[in-house]
Amino acid sequence: MPPQKALIIGAGITGPAASLLLHSLGLQVTIYELRPSPSPLGGAISLAPNALRILDKLGVYEKLKTLGCSVSVTQMFSASTGKALGSLCFGDKSRHGYESLRVPRRELQNVLLERARELGVEVIFGQKLVEVVEQENGVIAKFEGGEGVRGDLLLGCDGIHSAVRSRLVQTDRLPVYTGVAASYGIVKKAALTAPIPFNTTGFFNGRCGSIIVSYCDAAMTEVYWAAVMEVQKQESRDGWRTVGEDRDAVKRDVLKRFEGSAVGCIKELIEESEDVYLYPVWKLGHGGNWHSKRCVLLGDAAHAMPPHGGSQGFSLALEDTVILSRILEKEGLDDLERVFVRFEEVRKPRVDKVYLQANKNWEGIKDIGWFANMIKEFFMWIYLIFFAKSVEESYLYDAHKVEI
Repeated sequence: MPPQKALIIGAGITGPAASLLLHSLGLQVTIYELRPSPSPLGGAISLAPNALRILDKLGVYEKLKTLGCSVSVTQMFSASTGKALGSLCFGDKSRHGYESLRVPRRELQNVLLERARELGVEVIFGQKLVEVVEQENGVIAKFEGGEGVRGDLLLGCDGIHSAVRSRLVQTDRLPVYTGVAASYGIVKKAALTAPIPFNTTGFFNGRCGSIIVSYCDAAMTEVYWAAVMEVQKQESRDGWRTVGEDRDAVKRDVLKRFEGSAVGCIKELIEESEDVYLYPVWKLGHGGNWHSKRCVLLGDAAHAMPPHGGSQGFSLALEDTVILSRILEKEGLDDLERVFVRFEEVRKPRVDKVYLQANKNWEGIKDIGWFANMIKEFFMWIYLIFFAKSVEESYLYDAHKVEI
């Protein structure tokens, strides 16, 4: 009997990770990606201990360590005065097994895709999904300008604007713009003259937005910055690299939000950035359906939420892949609906808790008056105490040990 076939839509992070786990179960796996090549979007992401635990078992952690900067603590500052407001643990080896890792998203994607190809997973770019047809004994994915491809199951790992979700799983569940956009860039440390007030990562709270600044390579020669700010009107659904006048306009907007800052490196980072990206932040409504008869959504396709201080967006997606593969290994592929129902039963309580926390934290990004900001910074230390508890819980979460 030939091996059963799994079709994965999306070659970002979730798709390649899922392919490694499905391959380990003996399935023949093919990944289909809309974009013509791996995407440069995403900046430098923070991988928390619970994500690194999974990546280690997937056999890519040692490689990633050579590409990213280890982060044990994020230091918090006032963007206006430069005053230290506290710190947040981002992973302790003795308690969590790992420190967090800040690494360019493109590096993580490339490492996972390289590992997938080594194992015989086929990755096909430039494939726009136009229809998904479920049958009694299989599923057919149809792509623009081509014939349908048949598989035994299909995984929608194609992000918040998922074609799998919109064409089959839940057509009326649409993304919602949060009213916040992120602008980011990467600058060589050698280009900066102002002092950098943190060890590896700093978060600067502002009245009209906040900015995170972090080293993002093992040698600590590159500095990543990302400003998150209220932007009410946003017509594009995806991120893009700004060029020419658009780039200058974005720089002026970010600089205006942090003008007068006592932290000199913020101004330098923005001014010295040759490439600046703008990324609208979208989310899905709470809850929703994640599966049909032979298709299941993972990661942002199922539960996209605003990023927040615990660095759990990518972690949740990786946890999804582990939980699904474990249930498939236990139950087999004879009754996929049963597998998918159990997957949602296991995952939704965990995802719901992080989702609610993320939305609560995201409200603090919106523009506020100077007095409200002063109060916010004065009580930051109290907030960090309570937030640290939820972060600790997430970092200790082990998807390989959860009861399924």
